Amino acid sequence: MKKICNIFLGLILVAVFVINLKWGNSDHLVSYDGIELDYVKAIVVDVVDETLDYPYNSKPVGIQNIKAKIRRTGEIVDVENKLEASHSVLVKKNDKVILAKSRNPHHNSETFYRMYNYDRSFGTIFWIVLFLVFIAIVAGVRGIKSTIALVISIYIILFFDISLIMNGFNNVLITIITIILCTIFSTLILYGYSKMSLINMISVSVSFIFVSILVKLMSIGLNISGYNLENVGELILVIGKEWKLNIENLLFSTVAISALGASMDVSVSIASALREIQSLNKDVSSKNLFKSGMSIGKDIIGTMVNTLVFAFIGSSLVSIMIFILHGTNTFNRVVSSDFFAVEITKALIGISVVIIMVPVTSFFASKIYSKNIFNEHIKWYAFFNAFLTNFYILLTLKNINLIF
Repeated sequence: MKKICNIFLGLILVAVFVINLKWGNSDHLVSYDGIELDYVKAIVVDVVDETLDYPYNSKPVGIQNIKAKIRRTGEIVDVENKLEASHSVLVKKNDKVILAKSRNPHHNSETFYRMYNYDRSFGTIFWIVLFLVFIAIVAGVRGIKSTIALVISIYIILFFDISLIMNGFNNVLITIITIILCTIFSTLILYGYSKMSLINMISVSVSFIFVSILVKLMSIGLNISGYNLENVGELILVIGKEWKLNIENLLFSTVAISALGASMDVSVSIASALREIQSLNKDVSSKNLFKSGMSIGKDIIGTMVNTLVFAFIGSSLVSIMIFILHGTNTFNRVVSSDFFAVEITKALIGISVVIIMVPVTSFFASKIYSKNIFNEHIKWYAFFNAFLTNFYILLTLKNINLIF
């Protein structure tokens, strides 16, 4: 059975790759009014002249006229680099940069280059590799496994969740399947076919059913939807006219994925603690295990709530400062803004997931750890989830849209 489950899980990853080949190319969704747009790597070979000003407490502003060499073709191009307070990319000779290359083929116009940003690709890869090495040194095999699980989860989110949502498939259904898949792969890679994996998969799956209901209620109560998300205006402008993306339900996808990590953390913490209790006392009853799980969960809730709230405040610090600087009726302005409504929804849903996970995980853990009948159910649960997911993906590949 274990081999069959592994085969089905492998088929899921292959199916995700096929889905991305079919729907992952978003070129047909994007509209730039006929303008071809590309981003190319270049090196600054000369700063011809520059007129700069250095305002107080701001990056330099002004204009630089530079010559840059396209790294792929070796072509030397002229670029007018406009430095503004909101986007200032001051360059010097030999700097590596990214240029935005645009051209309108319908009007036979010449190719135009503008400064996009510094080329951070090498630095990003370097720090990621260094981070992975650090994890491997400190956490050993478990750290390597967690990295693999993270990579697979990102792979599923990018190539399955985003690809299908961008092409008009049901946001809620696709996101729930994504969450279940990420949970299955993460738990099985980290903990194998064990009771703890079973507890984690069931708890997360059940909890996010409640989350979907809660998000709907909060969106109605606060009168918000995906249209209130940050940068959604740019998404509407960029995406083409022939699109089926359900922007309204993007709120659920955003909130659910952001809360997934916290939910898995709580579930694993409680399940791991109850496993230790059960191993030390084989005769402990299901009722006592549940009580222990609730007691442990209360401690977790206290610290996790602080973590989520501080993360919310930290990520929103600049926006909060801007609201405060407006001065008049700051409270009314802040709490009634789209930004605050969306962010408070994320924070409260994250906290709610943590709270929901405590009784749910405690209940399933108390039942599974106290009954040997569940020993083989982990394989059947993984097999069942893998089978249903593959079934849905096969239907998706046939372009059957399951909307409920």
